[in-house]
Amino acid sequence: MNKRWLQVLCLLAPVFFWTAFFSSGEVTAASAPMPTSAAFKDCSDCPSMVTIPSGKYLMGSPETVAGPGGGLGPEHEITFAKPFALGQTELTRGQYAKFVADTKRPDPPKCFSFIGVSGNGRDFDWVEGRNWRNPGYAQTDNDPAVCLSWDDAKAYVTWLAKKTGKPYRLPSEAEWEYAARAGAKGENWLPGTLSDSCRYANVSDETFHNDYPKVTNFAPCNDGHSFTAPVASYQPNSFGLYDTVGNAWEWNEDCAHDSYDGAPVDGSAWVANGDCVKRVRRGGSWYRVGGYNRSALPGADWHGQGGVRVARDL
Repeated sequence: MNKRWLQVLCLLAPVFFWTAFFSSGEVTAASAPMPTSAAFKDCSDCPSMVTIPSGKYLMGSPETVAGPGGGLGPEHEITFAKPFALGQTELTRGQYAKFVADTKRPDPPKCFSFIGVSGNGRDFDWVEGRNWRNPGYAQTDNDPAVCLSWDDAKAYVTWLAKKTGKPYRLPSEAEWEYAARAGAKGENWLPGTLSDSCRYANVSDETFHNDYPKVTNFAPCNDGHSFTAPVASYQPNSFGLYDTVGNAWEWNEDCAHDSYDGAPVDGSAWVANGDCVKRVRRGGSWYRVGGYNRSALPGADWHGQGGVRVARDL
């Protein structure tokens, strides 16, 4: 075999590998993701960012999905003509603290937070004195920042854009779902069975059940975290993103809508004709398991229970 043919085979080898991977049945891609690029930062204390490639996918839930965690429909194809960047992890408490220190942003007086498992479904309520510093449970500076309102999230990305001179923003709902799926179809990208969840995501599990025996919906595994876990504690999806399932809800730019009829198909945020008092959150949390943590499940809210994953134009 001559030198030229060896060069051709070396160039084609990655193509053969990724073609085999995505046709193996492990992942089915609407538009197969390319290998994850290296994470980058625009400053030493900025969030690590991952480039999300251009492509297509079906957003939303099919009509056959109903009940809790059913999500919204109809399914519709989204096309991303250009790549964009998304936070490799959720924004951490330590990163948010630097923003608060720099801007002197006042802490909210209360947070809609966990108050215990009652058995009657009233497990969250407004609690005075709770905020991102004290969400009602212990955190490290590497845990996701929580008890953030949508206004808090917007203020952070506005500050980050000014600090770096780069176009940081909140992700659109379509961008978030595309990146979270990373080419996978089904409830979310997680492989294996529910008992494998603790390898890939911080969800309601035996740890939480042991602390709160009235919890009846939990994964049959134990990850040692009843509440939030430090970011990147679990395995990433094939785009290299951590914690897109569970851990903390993540605010999106979009206003709440009752269906996807009339939604944009270019991946942009959908704010027209929606309820902008409520904004979309994605990803589920440590409190949820199964269908409640589906990639296609939006949560619309007005209170401060969310976290943040930043986006950036490239």
